Amino acid sequence: GEPHIVVEVPLEEIVEILFAELRLPALPKGGELEEAKPSLEGISRTGTPQRLHLRRTALEAEKRGELYSGALRYRDIREERRPITSAVAVIARDSSGSMTEDRRYIAKVASLWLVLYLRRLYAHVALRFVVHDAQAIEVSESDFFKVETGGGTKVSSAWDLTEKILREYPKEGWNRYVFYFSDGENFPEDDDDLARVLDRFVPTLELAVYGEVDADPWRGGLIPLFRRHGVRAGRVASPRAIGDWLREVLGGE
Repeated sequence: GEPHIVVEVPLEEIVEILFAELRLPALPKGGELEEAKPSLEGISRTGTPQRLHLRRTALEAEKRGELYSGALRYRDIREERRPITSAVAVIARDSSGSMTEDRRYIAKVASLWLVLYLRRLYAHVALRFVVHDAQAIEVSESDFFKVETGGGTKVSSAWDLTEKILREYPKEGWNRYVFYFSDGENFPEDDDDLARVLDRFVPTLELAVYGEVDADPWRGGLIPLFRRHGVRAGRVASPRAIGDWLREVLGGE
């Protein structure tokens, strides 16, 4: 009997709203930017009635359950800055037996938001996927979230393979990103090899990010090692923690 509002919202608009709430900065782009000639239609709190944005106004009204003057949103004209170059991202994860279904799910959701964020910044993003236990292999996007290889854990194998993959994308023409997820386990004897590849490889990247998908904050894990070698690292213990993790690893100076 009471009136209610039903709003159909495209995925792209949901992404824009959520990233605006997170207040994430722009990632380093590694190249010159050019002002795009086409104008970009944005959203403003002020404007003429002819430019009233009905869907965004309805979304704001829904937050308080009523239409009020502060909920009005208008179409605005803004300039958009577009990067000249394209981006490539390698998303890698531990696929050994200790990576449970819950941990894989966290990695999947976090990876999705990272990809969506890159696609806001770049007109073209090439994606490659790597999984590993004691050895690393490249897989398809669908297999990335499902495959379990078992066996031990050698994290350096994933970074070695990622470095080889990115040789196809020279840093002079591509903005290169690496996102890696694990539960923090590694063969102790592999830590030195991992440190060597990170020291060699990370300085060639726009950004390297590590997410430790482990709910136990008392374990040593790999976060200190990655941070020492230039990787932005943080623990993401649950899907609810992904927003805070994104702020931590994508935050600017």
